[in-house]
Amino acid sequence: MEDYQYQPLISGDHRIRLVKLDQGEKTGEITCSVIQCPLSAAPEYEAVSYCWGDPRDQTQVVCDGKILNVPLNLRKFLLRTRAKGRQRTLWIDSICVNQADDDEKASQVREMHQVYRKASRTLIWLGPDSENSTLGIQFALWLSKLSAASEAEKKTWRYWWGKNWECYGISLRQWAAFFELFERPWFSRAWTVQEAVLSSNAWITCGDNAISWSALVGALLFSFTDQSWIFEFYGTTKMNTLLWLYHSQAELANGTKRFHYEILARHRQSEAFDLRDTVFAFRGLSGHASFEEYNIIPNYKHNAETLFTELAVATLSQASNLDFLSIPRLQSSEDPLNLPSWVPDWSCRAPLCCSFLQLELGGATSRQLTPYNATKGSLYHPIIDDETKRVKTPLHLFGYTVGRITTQSKCWDLQDTKGFQSITKQAIVLQKNQVLVNDWRAVALADTSSEDDPYVTGETVYDAMWQTCVAGIFANGNKEKTAKTYSRFESRQRILRIIPRLGLQDYLWPWMLVVLVGHILRLLGIANPEMEFRTSVSFMINRRLFRTDNRYMGLGPAIAEVGDYVMLVKGARMPFIVKPRGKLWELMGDAYLHGAMSGRLWNEEKCHLMLCR
Repeated sequence: MEDYQYQPLISGDHRIRLVKLDQGEKTGEITCSVIQCPLSAAPEYEAVSYCWGDPRDQTQVVCDGKILNVPLNLRKFLLRTRAKGRQRTLWIDSICVNQADDDEKASQVREMHQVYRKASRTLIWLGPDSENSTLGIQFALWLSKLSAASEAEKKTWRYWWGKNWECYGISLRQWAAFFELFERPWFSRAWTVQEAVLSSNAWITCGDNAISWSALVGALLFSFTDQSWIFEFYGTTKMNTLLWLYHSQAELANGTKRFHYEILARHRQSEAFDLRDTVFAFRGLSGHASFEEYNIIPNYKHNAETLFTELAVATLSQASNLDFLSIPRLQSSEDPLNLPSWVPDWSCRAPLCCSFLQLELGGATSRQLTPYNATKGSLYHPIIDDETKRVKTPLHLFGYTVGRITTQSKCWDLQDTKGFQSITKQAIVLQKNQVLVNDWRAVALADTSSEDDPYVTGETVYDAMWQTCVAGIFANGNKEKTAKTYSRFESRQRILRIIPRLGLQDYLWPWMLVVLVGHILRLLGIANPEMEFRTSVSFMINRRLFRTDNRYMGLGPAIAEVGDYVMLVKGARMPFIVKPRGKLWELMGDAYLHGAMSGRLWNEEKCHLMLCR
């Protein structure tokens, strides 16, 4: 049988291909046909969202009597779908787009958001059944039902029973099955974000089970708001990814507009086999207008390094501030790209690090989200090259150094809380966190005899330390409440510091005892200070606490080193950590410098040209 050959899409009105999937059994040869039509006049169709997997893993379908290779992960979905007893009209990217034609792929990617908007339904394929998938979806449906309860229903005994008994208990297999769903590869794929967000009627299928996207989101939000205790026992590494996806969906519904780099920062944990898709996959979200304005158009003829650099140059060429440089600089140990230090590597996903400016939430378009003003509202004026009409490289910055790092802590790593958190696993997490807590405290108290000693601002070192840990961002804007939260944590720490004094820190049983006591107290209505602490110090993750030669304390990037400088730059709300490289400077990332975030150290007359490589 011959190989299938794509016919070029007719030029003019935006045209797409659709798949007519023939009905059949759940086994055997898969047959289909392809039609071509304008998107505006397309017949009713369903769009398919799935995880490609390794592009080298292929299977075959018979398309118009000829052989066409498709991703292996698609086969079981097609077999399941065609067994519903009728022909189905589908849009499937691996069949409807000629993947060997870069020009066609770029053109289709440019309008893909419209394909999902126009679809009558989006079918999200998580994969075949597993041991717990049926149980997980059934429990998600139950949680969704509780989340949708009316005020009158919430007063009934059935609601009380469901919320306080059927959802409660660490031995419930349902919770484990529920969280296992989110570990499916679909939830980490870059393209699935816009596929789910843009769809007005999305359904998740896993084997023979199905649940609406809105019901799954409702179940997840209910677990956060009404069953938050469960995260002491269960968790998923995809939780932030899911919450950001929900956030993007809400923004689109509200008509909120964002800068392109805010959207890219928000979904940075998403994966793509083609590194360029870590940018192109998010054009259809609330930053679409910004992508268009900055001419960030799908083009698969340029490599990822060129794309990322061009994106940064285009952004900074039109900028009046340097918020873009506050995107955390992440480095991959595996084959890192060769990029200037001021160009974010959008393909680097791990480890997680949230921006100080809360760019993920829209901290560039809504600047009131953060109180930082280290350079008193100074403006950035890009130095433009006369020939290219783009910002000059190396990047021209104007600023000066205000300190040098003399000591710093270990990097605060995010501990593994994936899957069921037994008492033993919780004890291990507590033990590892305690090593970090003690190390950070030692750095904070460097060159002081007591936490009650005065800091450079006149407050105590203790007050400077806890405010640095939260990067000056207080829960609900309430400094007093945040201080009390940290005080409860510190009271617990005074007890926990007894364990290393007794030489028992390397044994697991003392930490297990602490965990057990914590859960007993929770049953009595006393919150666990450890969990309160974890939820209030997200800025610490993948960062280091440091002290400078002029006695300032701050939070800096994981890649910072002793000897690096703290720099204030015109147009930047945050200080930067930089490393001297001959006559040039390498940007390591931005920093929170306690006591300097309102302009205490800013003097524009000290600024001079600093070239950033």
